[in-house]
Amino acid sequence: MKSRIIGTPTARFSALLLAVLLGPVACSTAIPRYCAPYEDDLTSISKGFEGPALAAHLRVAGYSMFTSTDQSSDRVLAMCLYEKASSLGDAEAAYLLAPLYFTGVRGVGEDRSKASEMLRISAGRGHCIAQLDLARELRAQGSDAEADVWRDRARAGGCVDAEGSAVK
Repeated sequence: MKSRIIGTPTARFSALLLAVLLGPVACSTAIPRYCAPYEDDLTSISKGFEGPALAAHLRVAGYSMFTSTDQSSDRVLAMCLYEKASSLGDAEAAYLLAPLYFTGVRGVGEDRSKASEMLRISAGRGHCIAQLDLARELRAQGSDAEADVWRDRARAGGCVDAEGSAVK
């Protein structure tokens, strides 16, 4: 497969996951089957990077690809880049995947269980906004005790909601 040239992002991805169905979390490092056709792209984009720098590079490349096109194949590749970055420990990549799985992307169907898993993984890795989103969703589902745990983690990390106050 021909590799693509990836630019840099110009704006922050603003999609926030506000509602997911929560379930058990298992952090899988396996890249999904839908990424198989993009193996050459993943290898090409990964050259010259390793460790945390590779994870960040893949996330930025995915963001750039996702926001620069409406082509479904490019959006699927972007999700594969996020998946690979998340498998390398990138909390932001896991967070960016959550709303994509929640709503689905042409070529990758809606998967609310996977959306929940990615939100929990991101929150567990210390992603402040994911912690807030998870706390809000848990509270909406009536899981107040667990919501308090995530709210407290977000507060401890200095995270505030859109109005500038710690989540209640």
